[in-house]
Amino acid sequence: MASAVHPASEGGKRVVASPYAKKLAKELKVDLGRVIGSGPNGRIVAKDVEAVAAVATELGSPAAKVSAAPAVQAPPGIELGSVVPFTTMQGAVSRNMVESLSVPTFRVGYTITTDALDALYKKIKSKGVTMTALLAKATALALVKHPMLIRLTFTLCQENGRS
Repeated sequence: MASAVHPASEGGKRVVASPYAKKLAKELKVDLGRVIGSGPNGRIVAKDVEAVAAVATELGSPAAKVSAAPAVQAPPGIELGSVVPFTTMQGAVSRNMVESLSVPTFRVGYTITTDALDALYKKIKSKGVTMTALLAKATALALVKHPMLIRLTFTLCQENGRS
C-alpha cells in the first residue's frame, strides 16, 4: 500500500506542495502540515488546499481550518520502487533520445579574440542587453553573410531523419 507522505518530504518533516498550493494556503490561512495531498506521490496541490478551505468555511471558524484538514484523503499513489509504464509523450521523448545516440557527433573548434565584443557588452550592459543577445545577433549576422552554413546544417539534419 502506498503512503500518503511524499518521498521527498523527509519522513513528514518537510511539506511537499506545488508553489501555487503554497501561495493559496497562505492566502486562505490553511496549515499545509495538516493537508493530505492528492497529487503525484502525495504532493499537495491547489485543489487540496481549496477543499480544506471549503470544509473550514462550512464549519464556520478559522480554528476549524486546522482540524478540518485531515478530512481530505489522497487516492492510493504509486509505491516507491514500482515500475510505471511511460506515457505516450515520455515514450516519444525516450525514442528520440535513443535515436540521437546513433547520430555521429563532431566538434570543430576555433579560437577567437572577443575584445571588441567584451567592450561593446560593457557599454550596453546597463541598458539590459545580455551577452546571449549579442551572441545571437552575431550568429544571425554570420549566417546571413555565409548562407551555405544554413543549407549544410539543414541537409545534415535531413540525412539524420530530423527536420
